[in-house]
Amino acid sequence: MPINFHLGVTYYYARQYDDAIDQLVKTTEMDPSFVAAHGLLAVTYARKGMSQVAVAEAEKIVALSGDGPRDKTAVGIVNAMVGKQDDARNILGELEQASHNPKSATTLSCAVIHALLGEREQAFVWLDRAYQGRASSLVYVGQTPDLSSLHQDPRFDDLLCRMGFAA
Repeated sequence: MPINFHLGVTYYYARQYDDAIDQLVKTTEMDPSFVAAHGLLAVTYARKGMSQVAVAEAEKIVALSGDGPRDKTAVGIVNAMVGKQDDARNILGELEQASHNPKSATTLSCAVIHALLGEREQAFVWLDRAYQGRASSLVYVGQTPDLSSLHQDPRFDDLLCRMGFAA
């Protein structure tokens, strides 16, 4: 399952969204309870402008995994992408309260949701927090399309340089 899922991740980061959807659908068919695959599938649908399908897929995540803030990360991202800003901010508030450990993946998720909501300053606050905590999820920061709105900001290049990546 992880190999199938990560192939979908690779397609997503390569911005080959149709291939990502195909791969992630196959992954969820192989294991309908694989929450991470449903999450990225929902985000990919949103990235393609398929809002209704994205929201429906995101709702599966909560049904499968529960009501914890970390489980709602993809739901918050999808809500931000499809224009459900109040819903995205509600989940963002939960994630921020739950992000006591700067190493956790939710720290980067907070940055992503802020960026998708157009809140650049807050996005950089959370990116810096993730950097200071050495969050392992930052390895994807230069590739994720979800932060593309920050790529022209010199602070983004600075972050990549501090991480040892070429800007």
